[in-house]
Amino acid sequence: MIVEAMKTGCFILHASNVHNGGGLTLLKALIDVLPDQACLIVDERLPIADDELSRFQLYRIKPTLWHRFKAEMLLKRLAGESDSVLCFGNLPPLFHLSARVTLFIQNRYLVEPESIKSAPLKLRLKLTIERLWLSCFQHNANKVLVQTPSMKALSCKYVSTPVIVAPFASSPDLLIKQDSGGDEVKKYDFIYVASGELHKNHRNLLDAWVELAKEGVFPNLCLTVSSSSFPQVAELIARKKKEYNLKIDNLGSVPADDVARMYCSTRTLIFPSILESFGLPLIEARNAGLKIVASELDYVRDLLDPEETFDPLSSVSIARAIRRLMKIEDKVFTLLTAEKFIELTKSD
Repeated sequence: MIVEAMKTGCFILHASNVHNGGGLTLLKALIDVLPDQACLIVDERLPIADDELSRFQLYRIKPTLWHRFKAEMLLKRLAGESDSVLCFGNLPPLFHLSARVTLFIQNRYLVEPESIKSAPLKLRLKLTIERLWLSCFQHNANKVLVQTPSMKALSCKYVSTPVIVAPFASSPDLLIKQDSGGDEVKKYDFIYVASGELHKNHRNLLDAWVELAKEGVFPNLCLTVSSSSFPQVAELIARKKKEYNLKIDNLGSVPADDVARMYCSTRTLIFPSILESFGLPLIEARNAGLKIVASELDYVRDLLDPEETFDPLSSVSIARAIRRLMKIEDKVFTLLTAEKFIELTKSD
């Protein structure tokens, strides 16, 4: 799609609010294939040196409301009738452009009807503004790209612009089955590659590990939560680990190349996230030969059929799925007869 758009005119990549997470991974992949002299409008915090982007017409935008507005005015000035614009930051242009405009929506919160009341105040305010922006200015985009069928179903309820499913991944290597290292001893029983945002659901995952510990079950778990970016989640992990003697290693933020190596030393990916637009680690882990234990949600089934699933809002359900995968039998639930029930009322 991008190659076709670049045949005529200039290609403008507008990503003034992308600088970390999965969005950054995908953005780097796009930048690698853009032609020389393409125009990049990017976040000032984008962790790519200017000399690596020297072949492009480059504009870095400070992360303030005023500078974001100036970026929209810049886009309006740059985009001509023969140009193609890809808005990669989940939001359509603020102004109508004469160019062909494609909007990529990756943030499920913008189209998910679920409440955001439990999110921090700053995040609730940001999402409210962005939802309003998307609703009011969606017609400034000619089409919308999303990564999965469930994202299309949600998006179609909120935008009238044509929505196309484009399962874009950062590397073609994801499509190639990798060797997970055979049946040798693995360092970790489970791994969860995720940052510490609220929807990643670390609290319920940790509570499930506590449930297992109380039953004498201690699977090894590897986590990747940055203590600098998510200090509260990292502290919770450390506290639960110490209090219940859990076998958990939190390695902090891990480069993509190291994640690939970590998969080779792990048996199973556990993925309790409540909300995802794509769930890239699911594909990475599957193609690395790992088993998958994940939330029973649409975004998971869009990509694969896991070995076990659970209710991500229930730590008990997560723990039960782990026990099933580990072939640990649950206690047998035996119904009482009326006579046995009466006997219980008579006993001390």
